[in-house]
Amino acid sequence: MALTLNGSNNTIGGLAVGGLPDGSVSLADLSATGTAGSSNYLRGDNSWQEAGGGVILQAKCQSSTAGATSNTNSYAHFSGTDLALTPTASDSTLILQVSFQAWIYRSDAGDGPIAYFQVSKDDNTNYLLAPMLATGHHDTQVEFYGSVASCMRESAGNTTARTYKLYYKLGRGTSMQINPGTGATAAITVFEVAA
Repeated sequence: MALTLNGSNNTIGGLAVGGLPDGSVSLADLSATGTAGSSNYLRGDNSWQEAGGGVILQAKCQSSTAGATSNTNSYAHFSGTDLALTPTASDSTLILQVSFQAWIYRSDAGDGPIAYFQVSKDDNTNYLLAPMLATGHHDTQVEFYGSVASCMRESAGNTTARTYKLYYKLGRGTSMQINPGTGATAAITVFEVAA
């Protein structure tokens, strides 16, 4: 079909799909409502809208199948799950998830063994996870084996890089292990969520 120009209506007829050269229509030429911007997107109804909160800006996970043992009540660093993160926005929320397998043992009779776990941000802010406590009481020994999982959140506050680390210690008992046995995995996962 031939092109037809109608000067009185300012229209062009007969233009095939893809007939305009790439880049010949700018944002200013669109009839969209709203304001274009780096934090906005063009919706299907031809309107510019700001990206809403709850959008995942980034997600990172560091995991390890290595095992670790402690026989003391001093915190030890479990290095396999160290996770470095640089937030992309200072007003975002960071959701931290920590999970691992643990075994706690007490060789003599007495109250159940306890182990403590915490996540540190840059080794100066500690987020204490709930202590594990074995249930039951036996004449000779008490032990607990199971999964530990916790979720925490904080405001990014800035876009400075930070590192999250897992620490563990025996609170009461004879010995404890992280990732005991084959197939156990410890992990720290962080989601950065837009404000």
